[in-house]
Amino acid sequence: MRIGKKYNMLLEDPDIRRWYDNLKRGSQSTADVRLRGLGRFCTHYDTTPKDFLNKSEKEMSDLMMDYVSDLEKDGKAPAYIDSCLKLVRSWLKYNSIVLTRSIKIKNAKIPTTLNGQRTPSQDQLKKILQAGTMTSRVCISLVSQSGIRLEVLGDYSGKDGLRLKDFPELVIEKDSVDFETIPARIVIRNALSKAGHEYFTFIGPEGAEYIKDYLNERMRKGEKLTPETPLVIPRNHGIHFISTINIGDQIRTAIRKAGFPWRPYDLRHYFATQTMEAESKGAIIRDWRVFFMGHKGDIEHQYTLNNRTLSKDRIESMRESYSNALKFLETEKKGISEEDHANILREHSIRTYAMITGSELSDDERERLMSLEDSDFWKEISEKYKQNKKDTLNNGHSQKVVSVKVVREYINQGWEYVNTLPGNKEVIVKLP
Repeated sequence: MRIGKKYNMLLEDPDIRRWYDNLKRGSQSTADVRLRGLGRFCTHYDTTPKDFLNKSEKEMSDLMMDYVSDLEKDGKAPAYIDSCLKLVRSWLKYNSIVLTRSIKIKNAKIPTTLNGQRTPSQDQLKKILQAGTMTSRVCISLVSQSGIRLEVLGDYSGKDGLRLKDFPELVIEKDSVDFETIPARIVIRNALSKAGHEYFTFIGPEGAEYIKDYLNERMRKGEKLTPETPLVIPRNHGIHFISTINIGDQIRTAIRKAGFPWRPYDLRHYFATQTMEAESKGAIIRDWRVFFMGHKGDIEHQYTLNNRTLSKDRIESMRESYSNALKFLETEKKGISEEDHANILREHSIRTYAMITGSELSDDERERLMSLEDSDFWKEISEKYKQNKKDTLNNGHSQKVVSVKVVREYINQGWEYVNTLPGNKEVIVKLP
């Protein structure tokens, strides 16, 4: 528990303990942050959480508005001020109190930390990796090139994290480790997933090499590795797993040493940005890119990906797609020409289209597509996907009349609302 002695005494109150424990069931870090924040708010006004509840609605609203003004005078960021209000509202809501007065915070939705800064480029990521230690390179490569959250490497309490068994293709030998297949798959267990579902991503040759070097060095120092062994361990070997905070510290140290102002989580933004670029060039499809980051997609996406029963062919196709995106993620150049890379992307896109839609293209059609100009090729592939979706969802028709009871399901699948029919029992929806 990382609350601090200053606010530990708050938990002696049974109601505050219940509120805290309820929050903790969702997230330990959220519970700690909100308890500390409530303690700071009450200290600021020389009151207690219980005394605050006894005030009138106007008095509570006045204090919260004054708190916003005080924090603004102290130069706090709008997003920080907004979070301070949320934790006070959390305590009020737990006690069935909802304030009706609207409290404004200027630019609350605009992130001010590093405002105007872009995510790292590949060359800048290379400098960060070079500035890191053997341990931090593993963390940096997994966050930036696999898209995992810091909490996956080691949770908030340092009680769980990625284990060697989460790398199905990692082979532990007598005095070394190696990967049977690269890109290597990484399984993110339910317990480590923010959304609570199991998913997987991959790591390419560059990151795999950092992992091998790190684990082999640990073996040389006498550590015995097993499938249950944590991938990343803290300097203090008495603690089994490394905590999220310590992972962030290690990554931040490498970033600062390389001369950059970014935060550790900006490396995950790098993965999102670079894979979006890869998607625009046809290297990877959107659903798979989103899946690799642990996000839940639309209904179709959840049905096809999040059921843990993917076929071997589908997994290999996803591995190939990730491999094609490595040109946008890794910092080491592999020497493939632009023309060859473009042809590889086209061939992969044609195979992916055939696999997803079940519509195998003829040899003549393949040759025709491969001979098109780059912009014309991607335009045609996009149109083929759109047409297939229309045929699948509505037999080729662009509009459909559905009951109001099921309209939400259609909207979630990508249909757009058009109009409500007389009687208010049916609506017209259309494909985008």
